[in-house]
Amino acid sequence: MAQVSMLVSTLGGLVHGASVHHELQLLVKAGFTPIEALRAATFVSARCFSLTDRGRIVEGARAYYWLREIQLQT
Repeated sequence: MAQVSMLVSTLGGLVHGASVHHELQLLVKAGFTPIEALRAATFVSARCFSLTDRGRIVEGARAYYWLREIQLQT
């Protein structure tokens, strides 16, 4: 079975930050786990463009997203 990499794009006609968030939501709606969607926006994209200083959570790497664990109250 062939594998393809799914990347997050910002060319959707929305404001940059909003379009990324919207695309992450669409990936999850399409069946990605939240972690798979975040990887498509970070690690996978960086790897596809040979950007070795980003896409990882390590000291010295660039940070474009801040991830926080929160509990939602219902």
